[in-house]
Amino acid sequence: MIPFEYVVESLFLSFVILHQYFKQNTKEPNLVIVTENSPPLRNDGEKILYHQLTKRGYFVSSQVRFGGQSVDLALMPYKIAIIIEDKTSAKSEWLLNLYGWKVLSFTEKQIKQDLYEVIRRINTNIKKGTARHL
Repeated sequence: MIPFEYVVESLFLSFVILHQYFKQNTKEPNLVIVTENSPPLRNDGEKILYHQLTKRGYFVSSQVRFGGQSVDLALMPYKIAIIIEDKTSAKSEWLLNLYGWKVLSFTEKQIKQDLYEVIRRINTNIKKGTARHL
């Protein structure tokens, strides 16, 4: 006999997979509302990256909530979540990925010492994701 918990978990995962399949295969408007009244930036890494991205013309949101997870910086139109200090768990990263978000993690040290490489990685992911949004 199959344990009840296994049946419930299997049904839940099936629902999540079907939900994601239909969400990806449905044409949705590409309009994303971005507000400029984001919560304050919490550390130097966030401040540097926020200012560099906005200087390049990107609309950056800070401290974006996804369920119980908080993302340090987000490029909403591109569905890119930026985590500073690698504090994301595999489960929350999996959840963000499930909803179509790309998660990029950087340490404050990386941002301060090799900002060019950090921006290059973000730009590369934006270009990859742009084809999906056109």
